Amino acid sequence: MENREQLCGGYTKYDLARLLLSGELMTFWLGNFPQKGKTIRGRLNSIALEDGSHESWLLSGYTQDGKNFRAWFHTRRGTGWIEVLSN
Repeated sequence: MENREQLCGGYTKYDLARLLLSGELMTFWLGNFPQKGKTIRGRLNSIALEDGSHESWLLSGYTQDGKNFRAWFHTRRGTGWIEVLSN
């Protein structure tokens, strides 16, 4: 079952590129800005442009506990969503 959660705060597009290329563990903050709630930790497998703004991104990867995720994130606004997929 998929569960979509709101993202708040986060990374710049340059941070996302660095995290993809380095394979570093990253943190997604859940909740409504400016109040951050729980976190999800994971690694990126891919980044794709969502539109022509170069600020809106489609992300995919896997969480620290091995579940796949997909996400949308707007780097200028610092908002988006994440879905952790049942494998």
